[in-house]
Amino acid sequence: MSRDNLFPAALATLHPVTQAPVRATIVLATLASAFVVSGSFSQIVTFFLCPTLVLVALAAAALFVIRRRHPDAPGFRAPGYPLTPALFVLLLLVVVAFIALAYPVPALAGCALVLIGLPLYRVLLLRGALG
Repeated sequence: MSRDNLFPAALATLHPVTQAPVRATIVLATLASAFVVSGSFSQIVTFFLCPTLVLVALAAAALFVIRRRHPDAPGFRAPGYPLTPALFVLLLLVVVAFIALAYPVPALAGCALVLIGLPLYRVLLLRGALG
């Protein structure tokens, strides 16, 4: 990502012997350690799992959009369409709701972090860093 100008170039520096991005690894290890000491295991799992499941549900729901816009396009065909993908999306959203009810603060914080990424993505896109 540093090579694509999304992160500081210093993080892309490779170790001369191992060719590993040591600085980037140190930054990631530091962030991971901060997460570990900041909360319980269930809070950390909720922080990551809730937005992940929402994004998986959105990806599955995209199947309906693709089918509507391109009905003759070759590619993956879901068995039992439209019932099975709809049921999958519905069940994912129910799981997300239960998680958010049980642990509202970490669930909302995880989703908020993902939402913060949207304007950042837009800025990077306008800057030409994303192609």
